Amino acid sequence: MNWIKDRFSERTSWDGMALIAVGLIVLFLGPFAKWAAYAAVVWGVIAMLNSED
Repeated sequence: MNWIKDRFSERTSWDGMALIAVGLIVLFLGPFAKWAAYAAVVWGVIAMLNSED
């Protein structure tokens, strides 16, 4: 249980969940893939600009 809690506190886990969500949107909701791509770009920019500490 502690392992799961520790993973959810890390930014990389949130990034991974976001990538999984984008992949599922592309696979199952093709017409919405363009919006998912915009969200992925914005998320990537925000992740690059923010420090982990």
